[in-house]
Amino acid sequence: SGQPAQTLLSLPSFAFGSFTIPVGSQHVLFGENTTNRLWLVPLAGPAPSSPLATVTFNYDAVLLTPQTALLSAKLGGFATPDNDLVALDLTNGSWTSIASLPGASGPLALLDNGDVLYATSSLAFPTPPGTAELLRFPRATIDQAIANQTVLGPNSATVVLGGLDAASDLAVDDDGDVFYVDWMQNNVREIHDVGSSQALLGAPLLGYVGTPVSPAAAQQRPVTPAR
Repeated sequence: SGQPAQTLLSLPSFAFGSFTIPVGSQHVLFGENTTNRLWLVPLAGPAPSSPLATVTFNYDAVLLTPQTALLSAKLGGFATPDNDLVALDLTNGSWTSIASLPGASGPLALLDNGDVLYATSSLAFPTPPGTAELLRFPRATIDQAIANQTVLGPNSATVVLGGLDAASDLAVDDDGDVFYVDWMQNNVREIHDVGSSQALLGAPLLGYVGTPVSPAAAQQRPVTPAR
């Protein structure tokens, strides 16, 4: 707070940024899907001279462990019918696909117990209303797929809530609720009690209809209570 902006990484040409997530307290993982590179960038010290890895059409990511990130990426390109979940080793840049899910790329989030949330996205554009679903993969299932190098499908997850119009990004608060960005309806909404069997869709929290901007991503920022 109150400090000037600091340049952590400069690329030689324009690139579409996909995501930026913290990796511990000293690094961030930055993805871009113009040249499909992933960069592990220190918050202090020199910028990296080379990318950590290349993952085609990387879209979103979450940190599973200090050494492993889980990515959403369309490895086969736009024309393929499925999107992949990719386990990335942050120590050496190696990666493997552990899930194949129908549709375009969807966002990821983690619940407090480590379960993985994934929102599906239709291949059709414009997206048919009400076709997106929020899925939940048990953490043990994800860990087992990484250990055994198996590829999961949608049957490995449970449907938390269906009938969503679109979800470009997810953010989990400290009460087990999920906020998601609906780029189709130009708003941000909340799904209550995602960890239970009775998830409930709340009313829109923020609306962008009629404004010169539209929502794209969300991030949970913990606030320390005043003493």
